Amino acid sequence: MAIKLTFVRNLLAIPLSNVGTRKFRRSVVELIPWKAVQDFIGIVDVIHNTSVDIFESKKKALAEGDEALERQIAKGKDLMSILCEFLTFEFV
Repeated sequence: MAIKLTFVRNLLAIPLSNVGTRKFRRSVVELIPWKAVQDFIGIVDVIHNTSVDIFESKKKALAEGDEALERQIAKGKDLMSILCEFLTFEFV
């Protein structure tokens, strides 16, 4: 599986990374009837959705204050919490 995904990444992802918009690239890749490509799309979707969920929960915890951060596992010392806090103070 890893070899197929590496092949897909080298064949499609890297050369297409600068062509058109994200939506266009996604549409083109979804048209490819190759199981390895479709598996790659699924993996990318899971990673994206998970990272968005983590970011939103951290952002919510920061908005609620220190008590919400204390309830989380890393207690605000993980990279995502630090970056969210930096961005909050930088742009507010």
